[in-house]
Amino acid sequence: MTRTGCHFRRWFVPLAADDVVIFRNETRPEFRGRKLNPTLMLQALQAEAATGSAYIDCRTDNHSSIRSIERTGFRRIATLRPPPIEGQFRELSPDPTDGR
Repeated sequence: MTRTGCHFRRWFVPLAADDVVIFRNETRPEFRGRKLNPTLMLQALQAEAATGSAYIDCRTDNHSSIRSIERTGFRRIATLRPPPIEGQFRELSPDPTDGR
């Protein structure tokens, strides 16, 4: 799905009205491994006729999606760590672009 920035009250970064956000992007299991996702993302951006910036998000543990996003030309601008869940511990690998 895509939406322009004017449809988001809050997102990870401030959005302009003409920015485009791609979200809930998923490749059905029977079509995975064919490198279709970058083509679909580019078509979604063209259909939206973005004049602002384009953004996309995914889970930090979804490595195939991250590779696909990077193939499309997106670059990582932030990594959002989930808040701790009371009574549970979830180990996350460090963000290699974090510089820490």
